Amino acid sequence: MFEIKMPYLVIILLLILSVKMSVSQDVKLTNPIFTSETIIGTAESPSWSLDSKDLAFSAWDGSKWSLFIYNLDDDTLIKHSDGFSNERNPVWHPDGVNLVFDRYIDSKPELYTLNYKSKQKSLLFDREINASMASFSSSPNLICFLGFDIVSETWQIYSYDFKDLEVDVKFTS
Repeated sequence: MFEIKMPYLVIILLLILSVKMSVSQDVKLTNPIFTSETIIGTAESPSWSLDSKDLAFSAWDGSKWSLFIYNLDDDTLIKHSDGFSNERNPVWHPDGVNLVFDRYIDSKPELYTLNYKSKQKSLLFDREINASMASFSSSPNLICFLGFDIVSETWQIYSYDFKDLEVDVKFTS
């Protein structure tokens, strides 16, 4: 039987702890961009723009989840939500102008777009499915998202290819 004597066990544990401490010390954290005074509550789902100049995210604003975009060059934070709908999980469209996000209406999520320049919001596609958490491929036409399958009553991963539509859906620039 293999036996480790107490002094050796202590040395092994100290070595493990020192490795863990040195690894954790190598991770350099910067100051947070936002604090609770800035956005009221918890922030989630950060998404960089393609040019890395803007950071979109959702945050609790005291009464609901809202969309925010922080511009690093100007050091400005703009809230892009209004009304009473919760808006969460923004992702940048590959065109760099539009965001796709979840908008909860009557507790049911649907995917919407926000044109960053015009500030216009619209439904991403008109389908009878609860959808959330969009993710684009490198192609602007292919999107994956979570959708609720009413037959199995489970959330599934779906894909949607805009180029296969009879009418070409275009994002506004």
